Amino acid sequence: MVMERTSRGFSVYGRVACSEGFIRVQRSSRVEPGTWLFCDFQRQISVDGERFVPEPLLSVDQARAMIAALQKFVEEAEGEAR
Repeated sequence: MVMERTSRGFSVYGRVACSEGFIRVQRSSRVEPGTWLFCDFQRQISVDGERFVPEPLLSVDQARAMIAALQKFVEEAEGEAR
């Protein structure tokens, strides 16, 4: 299976649909090894003039998909450490 990569070559371990959009699990260049959880949400909330992105809510199936994406990161990182 070919892993998706960003334009800068970082691994994308998965995209999980959630209550507000998608959460993308992606390799970090800032911390090695590290991973980002990017929330690609369409909606924002404004409270007292400040904008917020709502927190994701995951079902059991979505949580399993998130675990699988994070496990891909762990396996890749542990493989590099050997």
